[in-house]
Amino acid sequence: MISLEYVGNKPIITPNGVSFIASKHDKYDYIEPASHLLQTLLDTNEDKDVIKVIPQSIYTQSKIFDILATVNADYESDFQKAIQEYTKKIDEEKEDVEQYKTLEPIEKETLLNNYDFMRKSRIQRATNKVVYENIINECVSIIYARKIQEIDTPFSENFLHVCNSIGSSMEIAYKNVRSDVKVKLDGGQPYTKVALRYV
Repeated sequence: MISLEYVGNKPIITPNGVSFIASKHDKYDYIEPASHLLQTLLDTNEDKDVIKVIPQSIYTQSKIFDILATVNADYESDFQKAIQEYTKKIDEEKEDVEQYKTLEPIEKETLLNNYDFMRKSRIQRATNKVVYENIINECVSIIYARKIQEIDTPFSENFLHVCNSIGSSMEIAYKNVRSDVKVKLDGGQPYTKVALRYV
């Protein structure tokens, strides 16, 4: 069963301990605003080329998964496969420790213990990332199919991140798209705008 939980910034695991990269935020923070964008896209008439995201409530985990189910009935199976691949990768990291010629036995033991200590957290962090990226990809597919030209969202760090993800993902997925993300003012109130151009 897929679940969402905040686990923090990306860890760096060494024989000396565990540290965290401040700039590598947990994607958990961005799942809810991304879900608001996806729901808005699903609720908006297909002939609209400007989308305005106006959240009316906080989305629970159940609501987020309900939204995903409307665009991909097999989302949980797809997510499980991706998470299993990641789990296999981190298990292989442990297997590789024995090959580290520069580490003393006690350092290898400590490193293995640190991997074990962070295993659950890393899998959860990967789960959050899989869910977030799937939501973004669903949004991108809809935006491109409808040739939406502008997306306006509330101004916040989390919505700004989502908007930047949309812009960069659109350009990567579709070479004929150009994006521009800016913070604008409307009556003195800031909002985030994604302008999209199809060339």
